[in-house]
Amino acid sequence: MKHALREFRWLHALQAGVWLVFLAFPVILVLQSSAAPGLRALAFVGLGVFAVVYLLAFGLIEAWTRCSHWLTFAWLGGLLVPALALVPALGIYAFSLNGYFVALLAFGLQRRLGLSLGVLCCALSSVTVLLIDPGALWPLSSTLVLVPLVVFIIGVLSHREEAEYGLQQRLAVATERERVARDVHDLLGHSLTVINLKAELALKRLDADPRGTREELEQISQLSRVALAEVRSTVTRLRTPDFGGEVEAARAALTTAGLTAVLPSAVEAPRLAGGNASLFSWVLREAVTNVVRHSGASRCEVRLSAEKLQIDDDGVGPGGAFGNGLNGLAERVEEAGGRLVVSPLAEAETGGVPNVASSKATEGPPDAAPSEEAGGRRAPGPGTRVLVTMTASETPLEAPR
Repeated sequence: MKHALREFRWLHALQAGVWLVFLAFPVILVLQSSAAPGLRALAFVGLGVFAVVYLLAFGLIEAWTRCSHWLTFAWLGGLLVPALALVPALGIYAFSLNGYFVALLAFGLQRRLGLSLGVLCCALSSVTVLLIDPGALWPLSSTLVLVPLVVFIIGVLSHREEAEYGLQQRLAVATERERVARDVHDLLGHSLTVINLKAELALKRLDADPRGTREELEQISQLSRVALAEVRSTVTRLRTPDFGGEVEAARAALTTAGLTAVLPSAVEAPRLAGGNASLFSWVLREAVTNVVRHSGASRCEVRLSAEKLQIDDDGVGPGGAFGNGLNGLAERVEEAGGRLVVSPLAEAETGGVPNVASSKATEGPPDAAPSEEAGGRRAPGPGTRVLVTMTASETPLEAPR
């Protein structure tokens, strides 16, 4: 029972329940009937049970059609039993419930089968009324023809909408698979190739040059750490495809690469970013990728407000020119009405002149390779600040106290 209630869709029941307004016709007929009070009471009970079964059928329609469309006939039987309770009081006018049976056929079966059986149901009902009481054919014409026709039209449109939605879902899945394949290839293809080459070189130099071999192994360790960070970042982003997921992906990438990551809460981040969440996602992704790959930093801190996003690291600092990634990002920020500023962290904190990334920036290599101390440890550098502002003010964000 609890499982069935979890499957119940109130919206579907409400949409179908609108049509229960047509039960006013048999209710009026029962009130005007000359049948015995007991038979009229039985008819009212039948109408109540009929309405409940009808609402349950459509509220659970996703569940039982997912199991088998042929369960439609079981629900039709559930409607037929209370409908028969109207016959002693209404006689042939019990066929006023015909439209509800047609609706269940139209929505509970595949389009062609439901349409065919619905037409057959209307035809048999009309013939039965014509044979038993020809005078009732005109009063019942709306429930025998008009209401089923409207139901058919709505059913066809509903089936077409569901088919289009299913096609869109399949296209979205195919597109996502293609994007994941491309991302994995971009992330791992180059890194694994370089790791393989360096591993082969280390093997050849193992006996002749132990120190050089150690350097190669340290570079292999760094490359594998970066590749693992990017893979974890991509997986996290796919699991939670919003700005909160982007924050978690950045955290995963930074911590896997061995950096201290200071970021806002993934739960609060979408609320803080507001309408700029989508743009900030692109900026955060590109900035963190640059930090992991090129900065040689040991710490990265992200600060966020509704109109600003700031990423600070303590790496080697920005190079003299920006590559395609930052140039494309600057164009996207400018199109959104903002400004992207990239500057050495020390200068930014002391009020120095920032370096502004724009779509007109000269293409060049990424940040310089990270400097290292003896033993492969990162040496502290001037750091980099990436600041995106969506207002005229370019004041950096202060760390929370």
